[in-house]
Amino acid sequence: MKHMKCQGFTNNKKVCNSFWLIMITEQKDIDFNYLGYSIPKGWKIYWNVPATDMDPKVFPDAENFGTSRFERAGPIPFSYISFERGPRMCLGKEFARLEILVFIHNVVKDFRWKLLIPNETIEYDPMPTPIEGLPILLQPSEDIT
Repeated sequence: MKHMKCQGFTNNKKVCNSFWLIMITEQKDIDFNYLGYSIPKGWKIYWNVPATDMDPKVFPDAENFGTSRFERAGPIPFSYISFERGPRMCLGKEFARLEILVFIHNVVKDFRWKLLIPNETIEYDPMPTPIEGLPILLQPSEDIT
């Protein structure tokens, strides 16, 4: 893949609301057709990697969290590509998943959360970014001994 690099740009505000943007661009050295579209030589093709994880055929209701999705045998092979697959798969994939689950569990279980700026303005350029950084106050839960 010649001229491949990461990009972080989109004009779609709905996409920005949904997930972090990781875009890969490739510039073809030939004219070609894809799904009936003619792509001229030299045009850049953008692939938004996280958008692949939003495919409703693979992940119904992908924008909403539901614990039942973890009760299945597993995702369709190669449908979740954030850590890649095959020989170039991230070696720390399972460790990263376990680590974030333990962290989230402990923060939710052991702390009370309070927004310090309840009605903070969100700016989209292209990522949703709280203007003041979304400061929160974490206080240990009272039931912790």
